[in-house]
Amino acid sequence: MNTSQKNYYEILEVNVNSTSNEINEAYTRAKNTYNSENSAMYSLLTKDECESILSQIEEAYSVIGSVDKKKQYDEAKGFIVKTHTQTPQTNIELSDDFKYQSVETKKESVTVSKNIATNKFSLEFTKDEEFERQIEQCECFTGDFLKSIREYKNVSIEKMSDITRISKTYLKHIESDNVEKLPARVYTRGFVYQYAKFLRLNPDLVAKSYLDHCQELTKVLNG
Repeated sequence: MNTSQKNYYEILEVNVNSTSNEINEAYTRAKNTYNSENSAMYSLLTKDECESILSQIEEAYSVIGSVDKKKQYDEAKGFIVKTHTQTPQTNIELSDDFKYQSVETKKESVTVSKNIATNKFSLEFTKDEEFERQIEQCECFTGDFLKSIREYKNVSIEKMSDITRISKTYLKHIESDNVEKLPARVYTRGFVYQYAKFLRLNPDLVAKSYLDHCQELTKVLNG
């Protein structure tokens, strides 16, 4: 998220006409996304970068989270209420779809035995040399191919969601190449990175390939 040139609504990824409740939810979601517990985001950005973004999230919320300050901000920026043209991210559906672990997770819940942890992250499948070659030689990781790899490695959507902390909704959008339902590019990259990492693929290669694929699909959809 490049916040340096974004207005406060774009930083929180809400519409100018969003209700106070929607803004509060977006603020909580944004904080959870960039907090230190989010391994997906911290694999993409440095700690300082995340802290800088969190600072701007706090700044944005301190203004548009207040009814009076929001009104003054809208007037200063020239935003017109009841229009939907100010923010490019207004159609992104994020509500209830981020499943990142709470910062206040109790210590006991994360203290698991080595055997349980090993089993949770293990992959048990019958190796297919031909399919392994296809994976190794793949230059374009589409959603359908990622789904094939997941199923080949006997990983259910439920297990993938549990391990990566990505909602099943977004996992299905990724696998169906439903670019119109995917979140902002940085979030999508983080999701695909974690998806590939758990399947023992090259996460950087897969994430870049998938985003390039999505970019091409978007061009087709936009004519």
